[in-house]
Amino acid sequence: SFEEKHKRAINLMQQNLKDIANKNKPLIPHLLRVGKYLYNNNYSETIVNAGLLHDLIEWTDNPEEIIKNDFGEEVYNIVLANTKNRDIENIVERQKDYVNRCARVGKDALIVKSADTLDSYHYYFEVKKDKGMERSRIIARLILEKVDSNSDPIFKELERIIKNK
Repeated sequence: SFEEKHKRAINLMQQNLKDIANKNKPLIPHLLRVGKYLYNNNYSETIVNAGLLHDLIEWTDNPEEIIKNDFGEEVYNIVLANTKNRDIENIVERQKDYVNRCARVGKDALIVKSADTLDSYHYYFEVKKDKGMERSRIIARLILEKVDSNSDPIFKELERIIKNK
């Protein structure tokens, strides 16, 4: 059921991210906010669970098989598309890479990347980190190059953060 998968996603996150902190923002609250945003905006179970797990591959030791087995190939593909390739040293090229991978996986992966970007922007706005806000705007522009902004309300929200300077 949805509730069981939701609990498993949160448990997986808590078990694997105990002491890991993204240097830019607290990771577990970020993942929970992304999942909550997607849930509150009536996205599918697949999108909500992918949102909860979107940083797990990036910040843990290879939970790929757990994600595939517990949440399915579709969630796994969305999470994988949203995972930064740290082998790409140039930050702009890295951003283009994961947005392009999200576009290849499809609209659901771009929705998760959009929710991730919106949450990051709002977090950086609250803690007054201009570099973080600008990075979020850059990613928003890259996403908007791949979609019709009228195809989902989340893309309109990306347009608003770009204009909010």
